Amino acid sequence: MTIKQTIHSLLAVIVCSALYTSIKNTNKWASDFNGLVVLVSISDKERSYNPFSQDFFWVSQDMAVSIIKKMEYPYRRCAPISIRLGGCDQPRIEYVGRFVGIVSIETEQKIFEVIRFLIEREEPIDAYSTEGYTALQSAILGNSPRLVSLLLESGANPYLPIKNKGKMQGKSSVDFVELLSSKDVERFSDLKATFYEQALNNSKQQGPATRPR
Repeated sequence: MTIKQTIHSLLAVIVCSALYTSIKNTNKWASDFNGLVVLVSISDKERSYNPFSQDFFWVSQDMAVSIIKKMEYPYRRCAPISIRLGGCDQPRIEYVGRFVGIVSIETEQKIFEVIRFLIEREEPIDAYSTEGYTALQSAILGNSPRLVSLLLESGANPYLPIKNKGKMQGKSSVDFVELLSSKDVERFSDLKATFYEQALNNSKQQGPATRPR
């Protein structure tokens, strides 16, 4: 074998190795809904261009959003990585809402795009997470007025009890808002105002929310 052939062979091995590594890493995350949401949460600017890196993915942020909205396969399976991370048993709307407030403004827009799609898809909006919170209660805990507003507008029930076996067990979202705002008035002022504004205009099936005295 000539030197030239040896170099070509080495290059072929490197390319194949890079392709295998990057494809394997992409498939790990893009093979179910939970993993795709993780890919949505990582902006293209934050990704590596090194195909050997764990931060390199063939599925871009926009592609991940498109797959979630247009394909059914992510909803029918739970990948090994999601099983290890304990995401398979989490309600989808509540799970996606966890990324609100911890990503960039641009990425948060895409997270909300996914949440709105899930609401249109009629995913259970009041389903409980394994921690005992509904999506609304998690949004309150995360101090996200925008998400709280969207969930209430979409019919989330502010009177469901928390089921996390802690001090707030059995308390409603109304109680939760009052507790958090009493502990830090300034921090939760926007959340409290948004909560009552939207809750008062919520569906008649849930009844009007009244501000506790």
